[in-house]
Amino acid sequence: MGYVGLLKLLTTVTVIGLLIGTVATASEFKLLVTESCSATRDTFNFECEEQQDEHTLLMVEGNWFGKEKQRNVPLGVLKDNAAILILKNPVLFDGTDTIHIFKETMTFYWVQTAYSTILGRSELTTKRGYVLTIE
Repeated sequence: MGYVGLLKLLTTVTVIGLLIGTVATASEFKLLVTESCSATRDTFNFECEEQQDEHTLLMVEGNWFGKEKQRNVPLGVLKDNAAILILKNPVLFDGTDTIHIFKETMTFYWVQTAYSTILGRSELTTKRGYVLTIE
């Protein structure tokens, strides 16, 4: 037996666990990227371009996940208060990947830093945009 109900885009739904008889709440959020800027250590001049991209975040029973194709990647919570939510995305490269969501304006900055020992240089990418959800 599976769960009754489906996660629906931009809406909060209730999922009933038939096997364990519990009720859980799941929320789905869309990050709409409108601009991406990047720089390397060589120049460190930010070059920005408009971008139209979407990413999905899920919050299930207080735990955050990034939706990636057919799997959900657990995200760490670095900070969560009335003003800001900062999520840590796990990475396999030498660097960091954090999403900063400003709750009052429902905007975000997604900051990725990386260092390549092979190339001997660092890179910084910042994406910004809006968060959509209906609760």
